[in-house]
Amino acid sequence: MIIVRARWILYILLVTGISVGCREEDPEVINKLDPRLKMQIDKLENTRLSVILRTSAELTDAQLATLESYSVVIQSHVGTIYVCQIPFRSVMDVAREKFVVRLEAPKELKPQ
Repeated sequence: MIIVRARWILYILLVTGISVGCREEDPEVINKLDPRLKMQIDKLENTRLSVILRTSAELTDAQLATLESYSVVIQSHVGTIYVCQIPFRSVMDVAREKFVVRLEAPKELKPQ
């Protein structure tokens, strides 16, 4: 189970690295990609991830507007902890914001 998770994390990091480096304005890099790989990257870029977002303080209207510009959808929050849907392509942009302390994947609940 741990190996599967580690491989999944490695895959996401690899795809993130590829997608960050492969912007549309760089056709030389895009031409290096297998078309099937490019399609998979494009699908992931349009995927929304469930994320727990921790902030340094409750979000201001300006900070909420910033998150909205990244297409973040806040589903609920308690204090400085927000449960959000974030597009895959926006995760790094959100992480760069100074008011964001941490981004976490939700924990899986397993019945005993």
